[in-house]
Amino acid sequence: LEQLFEDMGHVANTNHSAEAAPAAVQDETEQEDDEMAEDLIEKEVFDGLIDMLGGESVVGYLSQFENDAKDMLPKYTDAIDAGDFATARAEAHRCAGGAAVIGAGKVHEVLQSMTHSADASDSEKCLALAAGLEDLTRKTTDAIRATIWSRLSQ
Repeated sequence: LEQLFEDMGHVANTNHSAEAAPAAVQDETEQEDDEMAEDLIEKEVFDGLIDMLGGESVVGYLSQFENDAKDMLPKYTDAIDAGDFATARAEAHRCAGGAAVIGAGKVHEVLQSMTHSADASDSEKCLALAAGLEDLTRKTTDAIRATIWSRLSQ
């Protein structure tokens, strides 16, 4: 529960700065945020998870996924650098499962591509995909938190 309130505070602080913007800019920003969330989150999976578990539990899953993704990325890149594609594949595959559970569709796609690139022993593609994963994961988890916050505040 403490993590939920901390996460909501982060989202509220982000939204607070948007409240100071002129209405037209705020409406445009909200529309862009909604479109970004639609691109990043698998709505049906996410909605089902919220309906089944509630926002607090989903925040717990989300935090676990973030930790797993942060832990996975250096293991993945180190394995690629060492030519250990089997370990890299296993790391990306494990993290892809967590992304699928929380409805992080784009992150799941990138992790699946990382898995396939490791299968193909394509170190260049593996590292290129891994390079953008941290930013994509952050954007996705921020969008998920904002969506949870929006639902809880209704």
